[in-house]
Amino acid sequence: MWQRLHPSARKNVNRARALRASVRRIDSFDEYVARFHHPYCRIESAAGRRPGPLSVAAAMWREDQRGYYRYYVADSADGETLATLGMHLFNGVATEIASALSPRAFEHKIPAQDLLHWEMLLEAKRAGCHTFDVAGVDPSATDSKATGIRRFKEKWGGRYVEYRRYELELPSVLVSMRNVVGRLVRLSASALGSDKVKRGLAWKLIAGRQHTEGSSRQLRATSSPLRSSRCGLPHSLRLGSVV
Repeated sequence: MWQRLHPSARKNVNRARALRASVRRIDSFDEYVARFHHPYCRIESAAGRRPGPLSVAAAMWREDQRGYYRYYVADSADGETLATLGMHLFNGVATEIASALSPRAFEHKIPAQDLLHWEMLLEAKRAGCHTFDVAGVDPSATDSKATGIRRFKEKWGGRYVEYRRYELELPSVLVSMRNVVGRLVRLSASALGSDKVKRGLAWKLIAGRQHTEGSSRQLRATSSPLRSSRCGLPHSLRLGSVV
């Protein structure tokens, strides 16, 4: 796998190591909050983007009993988070999520994301994945930022693929009803104060929402091309294959 990388990727991985950057996996939710979520939110907010609320991450950590989601950080020698990157694994495909680079890494040109990507490619292979999806690219990139993103993703040996994404849109009245029910559940759970009751109420809300979405014929399915660059991981006879 190492030899399949573009020379610039290998050079940057070695440079990050020479600068004593290191990668580690986040093992607990408390560690995730301190070492991943907070740095990621600061970086996203500084860039004018709105990160997801911590409550969503808490629910994902609680419900992800099989470890589909994994989170990693690149640390400096003094323990500062230089970059974040996560991935979710399903059906042999690892897909990257939550990529961010700290101002320190950017200003001092520390290629922390290169080191993260390489280590996570290895982690995905060890987990039995045959494909690593490095997510979306602009197919008609003209500005330097978009072309730089595509160039960064292509240097990992990825090839450009297109596939379709389908979305279900709830009618506004159902969205309003769902939000009202959600607020009532949170108020009831807070008043009762029992973790068991909170989990039970949350489960009922989720189950009810799934039933509503699955049975309603008013849902509108839309499709649009989602363009992505994917890297094939060597695995048995599926060398470089893409699902």
